[in-house]
Amino acid sequence: MLILRRSGGFRSRIGCRTLVALSLGAMVLTITASSASAAGGQVPGAGSIRCAFAATIRFRPPLTEAGGGAKPSGLKTKLSGCTTHGSEEEVARGSFSGHFASSPFSCVTDAETNASISGSAAWAVGYDFGRRSKFENSPIRNDDVEQGSFVGTARVAMSFPDSLASQCASSRGVKSATVTGTLTLGPACGPGSGAVAIFEITHGPMCGGVYYPSIITAGSDGAVWFTDSDRTIGRITTSGAVSLFKLPDGIGAAGITTGSDGALWFTGGNGSGPLIGRMTTSGAVTTYPLSSGLQGPITAGPDGSLWFVNYPDEGSGAITIDRITTSGTVTAFTSPLIDHPAGITAGPDGALWFADMGDSSIGRITTSGTVSKFTSPLITGPVDITAGPDGALWFTNTNSIGRITTSGTVTRYFDRSITNAWSITAGPDGALWFANYAGSPAIGRMTTSGVVTNRYSDQSIQIPFDITAGADGDVWFTNYGSDTIGRITPP
Repeated sequence: MLILRRSGGFRSRIGCRTLVALSLGAMVLTITASSASAAGGQVPGAGSIRCAFAATIRFRPPLTEAGGGAKPSGLKTKLSGCTTHGSEEEVARGSFSGHFASSPFSCVTDAETNASISGSAAWAVGYDFGRRSKFENSPIRNDDVEQGSFVGTARVAMSFPDSLASQCASSRGVKSATVTGTLTLGPACGPGSGAVAIFEITHGPMCGGVYYPSIITAGSDGAVWFTDSDRTIGRITTSGAVSLFKLPDGIGAAGITTGSDGALWFTGGNGSGPLIGRMTTSGAVTTYPLSSGLQGPITAGPDGSLWFVNYPDEGSGAITIDRITTSGTVTAFTSPLIDHPAGITAGPDGALWFADMGDSSIGRITTSGTVSKFTSPLITGPVDITAGPDGALWFTNTNSIGRITTSGTVTRYFDRSITNAWSITAGPDGALWFANYAGSPAIGRMTTSGVVTNRYSDQSIQIPFDITAGADGDVWFTNYGSDTIGRITPP
């Protein structure tokens, strides 16, 4: 599993390996899971764009207290104040044309009718430059989203003037009205197609845009668990039911893994400092405070302990690879060979292996703390690493997938479908599965001979961040860009 630390760059590390053993006090709290469906978010998902508009709608026939507006009506307007959410894309501008099958306002009820609208947005700058984004049946003024005919979701919210209701009583009726509103376009929420299933963490416009799920792991209870940015840890069953456990004391979780004791162990911290957390599958949380650092990826070790990467506070020392026993004793290991690990996993040889993106190498650390390192021109910017079904280690590389044997022989595999590969896991089907998080978001399947046999690029796959094999024989991933969790059934 992987977590990257934001920093201004990598620093060289020097010094000797040291051992520090700490027996930490523990705090135990029990938290109750909440239903994700009850916690609606009101922010567009990452990569969404929202624009404002003002337009005139003409009603045919005119609206009166007896009815009217039965014939199609539409609007055409310029878009303004466009902003993107969770994206570095250029702010856009463009135009919007919409078409109502009937009136979106009723003089009989003096209220909006939630009438559906079909429409399109043309972009002059930024976002989907030079293309027209068409959508169908977008609901008005509610939290539902409908699949559009473009890759994504659309929502139109409109406000009518306060004077409109009184105008309905006039003898001539209401022929037109000037409305203000917003058009929001965003990533697809699902439900996916074919072998891909998509599950929303919570219901809301543009998939919620609140949780941004990141790291995922299979739990000892047969469910899948994940961390997010809302200071919760989520659990999703194999049928797609989501429960959220709000962490106590403002704790935010980063990496997560299942320990030898059947509990979930996570790295994180709060205003009081960094910590390692332990959560039972029923929600009891134990925290082990750490003196300093920013914790990253965590994995279960072959010795029954949990191993994690500890990035120091800026300018305060070397990055360490640490071990915590299930009773809470921490041991920190430093070495000049540890540069900037991004992913760590237990190897088939009884040691821990890590992908060191700082100096483009693959590292190995024994359970006693001896560090060795493998470098090769074939290792370029490794991020995540996993033990493969063939007794080797597999890692994500720059636009490629790498393989390294326990003796250090490196092989690199290229394929047109491997772009910005971020995370990797050994699948339940004897293959390797990887996630392309950007550029061309997709989930890929590679055999141990290095052949990509499947590429899943369903439009509902949006910034897949981490991936794991579930106890159900399927592959699960976090869909960071659309606040969803994805599942793929292997072929």
